[in-house]
Amino acid sequence: MVGITIAARKYDFDALAPFQVSDILNIQPVIKQSIPVCSEAKDLVETAKVQLAEGMLGEAYTLFSEAFTILQQVTGPMHREVANCCR
Repeated sequence: MVGITIAARKYDFDALAPFQVSDILNIQPVIKQSIPVCSEAKDLVETAKVQLAEGMLGEAYTLFSEAFTILQQVTGPMHREVANCCR
């Protein structure tokens, strides 16, 4: 979607072309919902899960911590992916 800012003036909407190019002041993307994705952190979490399953607790903890730090910076502290690193 795109948002368009037009000049404030009286437009003749009955005309064939009520707008002119000079009436357009700004065009900007409109984002309704954005879910940030961080593939690097996701990979770290998946590798940490494998390490954890293999009993390598220290390595798993280090990977979860790295993923946690990255995800906090990318998504903010209240995101569900950040919480997954804390389980």
